[in-house]
Amino acid sequence: MVIVKLKGGLGNQLFQFAFGRAIANHLRWDLFFDLSYFTINSYLLTPREFKLTHLSNWKIFGQELTSKIGQLEMQKDTFLITDDLPDYSIIGNINNREFRNIILDGYFQAEFYLLYFKKQIRKEVQLLLASYLNIESLSEIIPEKCESVCIHVRRGDYLSPRALKVHGICGKSYYQEAIAIIKIKLNNPRFYIFSDDPISTNDLLFDLVDESTNVSSIINEQFSEHQDLIELSLMTHCKHFIIANSSFSWWGSYLSDSTSKIVIAPQKWYQDESLSELSDRIGLKSWIRI
Repeated sequence: MVIVKLKGGLGNQLFQFAFGRAIANHLRWDLFFDLSYFTINSYLLTPREFKLTHLSNWKIFGQELTSKIGQLEMQKDTFLITDDLPDYSIIGNINNREFRNIILDGYFQAEFYLLYFKKQIRKEVQLLLASYLNIESLSEIIPEKCESVCIHVRRGDYLSPRALKVHGICGKSYYQEAIAIIKIKLNNPRFYIFSDDPISTNDLLFDLVDESTNVSSIINEQFSEHQDLIELSLMTHCKHFIIANSSFSWWGSYLSDSTSKIVIAPQKWYQDESLSELSDRIGLKSWIRI
């Protein structure tokens, strides 16, 4: 069996699901989610909820088994995969018939981890998000015919001292340069703003964009739950992207089916210099990085 120790918010959960799903598909094994992270009460963790309920082809690794997962990790027939494991070791060992269990404990933020199943996993996640976008008026927020540009501004828990040290945030100069590039490349772009702090984002961008819609503000006014799933679903309806250093907007841009897609992303995904290799790894070759 493949066991994914899920953690983090929606974007992180999607990366972890994608890797687990790819391995389970490849080996034709069952996929299990260990959800114990979401019951942990710690001042070091941002409270999160399990967001992948509407996905299919997975099972819950039950509470009675979760207490034994440490023992399972130590067994010779279990392969434990973490973020720092080299790609060649992953590919070699998932095909090792001596292993009967594979446990994933990490964030796995790179397209590599979708392995040979990129199209299938993209479709499954698109269907997950579409299941939350069931109100016709919402889909009309972003007209099909316009040159829609998603701008994602991540703030929220990124502003805490601990997160700032690791992640940092994209400031006004980044968005100013990105918007200037978009205006050169597109005629009459229409900007759609997504943020976990829509009010501050309006202040950040007010003199940088002309034609814009603050999608997050609209959703906040109309919905009390599943806001992040609805936002991400709407984000994928955009044709072009200015993303933040966030797994949330990584997936928003990745799931868009636009054939002429322009994606502008920060060169420095992590503020922490020791994570520079991960900054390179998470990016796609098609991105414009500034």
